[in-house]
Amino acid sequence: MNIDTNTNSNIEQSPRTKKNENRTPHVWTFVVSIVLTILAFFAVANDMISLAFAIPFILGLAVIQALFQAYVWMHLDQKGSFWPILLMSAGFFFSVMFVAALKLM
Repeated sequence: MNIDTNTNSNIEQSPRTKKNENRTPHVWTFVVSIVLTILAFFAVANDMISLAFAIPFILGLAVIQALFQAYVWMHLDQKGSFWPILLMSAGFFFSVMFVAALKLM
């Protein structure tokens, strides 16, 4: 009886990560997301900041964080990402139009 000690002999090994696919952008995105979240929390928790400034500030931080995360986590910086960008942009456009239409009703 011949026992094959290499059970993965028929399975192709995955190629090593390329230079472009390192973890550095993901780590920086995580750090920036944490910093933006801390800034938003500080704007809410601090009594010295007025509500008229806090709300647009938090909404701005949310937009920045959403775009930054979509760019990195959804790999929009890679080749062939035209359709995902187009469909997300169309979804955003129609969402804004839907909310505006509800506000006007």
